[in-house]
Amino acid sequence: MPICLKCGNAIEPGRSYCGECGLAGKAQVERMFSLVEGSSYRKKRTSGIRLVAIFMVGIVATLMIITYAVFTMMPSGPEFASKAQAGICRSNMRRIELEIERYRDVENEYPPTGRIDGDHPLVVDRYLAESPKCPTTDHYYVLVESGSRVMVTCDSGEDRHEI
Repeated sequence: MPICLKCGNAIEPGRSYCGECGLAGKAQVERMFSLVEGSSYRKKRTSGIRLVAIFMVGIVATLMIITYAVFTMMPSGPEFASKAQAGICRSNMRRIELEIERYRDVENEYPPTGRIDGDHPLVVDRYLAESPKCPTTDHYYVLVESGSRVMVTCDSGEDRHEI
């Protein structure tokens, strides 16, 4: 036997409401069902914005930690500058020694010893584009005779300024 959807009393078959509830009962029941199906009483979904914000904060924190680590491990200070200048000095001397060998191959003799300034044959004959200097002392390099060869030296007196 069917019952009224509003009050629960027994009703005749084919109807949804009793005579007392009628149209008012139908409107009230529809309103109740719409509240359940509507968004007013449903738990609202939390948007993904909160998760994205947490993710972004994590990425920023990670990048800050990596940046700090890179800057603290990066060499700096006078010792690093001294090592870099010594490396440049050795590189200059290697380049000069290569040009000494080129000069010997072309001229069939070693270049004259002494300072490699603007008047030296290595510079005048364009084996070297300019007179290289030690980056630490700003002195010209010196060619010295060593046995049957000519070698380049740095007269800076600094450590690690030799090949």
